[in-house]
Amino acid sequence: MWPFSKRKHTQQSSPRQYATVAQAAHAGDLCAVRQMLKRGDDPNSYDPKYAAYAIQLALSAQSVESGSHADIVQLLLDHGANVNVGTKTPLWVADILRRAGAQLHADGANRLIAPAKEQEIRKVVRELMYFADQMQVPRSEWADMIERKINIQPGPGTADSQYLAFKQEVRKLIEEMIAER
Repeated sequence: MWPFSKRKHTQQSSPRQYATVAQAAHAGDLCAVRQMLKRGDDPNSYDPKYAAYAIQLALSAQSVESGSHADIVQLLLDHGANVNVGTKTPLWVADILRRAGAQLHADGANRLIAPAKEQEIRKVVRELMYFADQMQVPRSEWADMIERKINIQPGPGTADSQYLAFKQEVRKLIEEMIAER
């Protein structure tokens, strides 16, 4: 039955209605999970009915439907939950989804630049465009100059294809910013 149970829980419940944190996590009951952890219940509790641990059940269909799964996972982690429990960890599920082509961004955009990193790149590009303008660099040379100045290097373990795709996305961002100016 794990991890995509279709069983519906019709109401938010008090901690007393759940025998374990795992059951409250499966129900997507953030309030109950919080209360149970505050009183010292085990964040690594196991539910034999679903043959899964609390952190696994926090990612079940019921918890996802309630919209509380991310908060419950974070709460469990804050209270010392083990992310490497059992044979079907959330990371295992995420790896299956990644290999099947799942995108990190929910908006469907095939973005390789994280939003915070994009803001940082935009700031540097704006500064370099100002510099290029002041130095009277021909506009047709701006993108090449800016890309050289940014000097994008691959991180450890980055595949060549990922590195090239990231560089292309940064170049596209640079060109868009130049065109907007």
